[in-house]
Amino acid sequence: MWLDLRSHLIETEQKMQGKEMIERDRVFRLIYGVIERLNEQRKPDERIKGDSDSVLMGSGGSLDSLGLVNLIVATEEAVEQEFGTPITLSENMEYGDERSPFHTISSLADHMMLLLGESRNDENEPSRFIDFRFHNKNSG
Repeated sequence: MWLDLRSHLIETEQKMQGKEMIERDRVFRLIYGVIERLNEQRKPDERIKGDSDSVLMGSGGSLDSLGLVNLIVATEEAVEQEFGTPITLSENMEYGDERSPFHTISSLADHMMLLLGESRNDENEPSRFIDFRFHNKNSG
């Protein structure tokens, strides 16, 4: 029985990791689509590179404060269209340093995955974490 439970847990975790990878790919495609649209309005030498390590804000960043606002608004709109879930990317954020979720495209994607996960959990969707606690029948 223990092996059946263990294999089920491993299988469930693998499925969830696979789903998370699909979601992460969707998030990156969404970000790259937003950047592509924003780049249409920028001079060729000011365009944001479509690379996960491209620096958006901070030292060597491609965006000024107005560019960041445009990126945030366009990304939030795209997330709501793609995932059907509104998120707020800029709530309680610091923008300039390397810990900012707006430092690179990859850090933005990580931040979006976190917000999308929280949003889905708020909507009573199942979490990717499984809680197996042993309960004593006599303790309530």
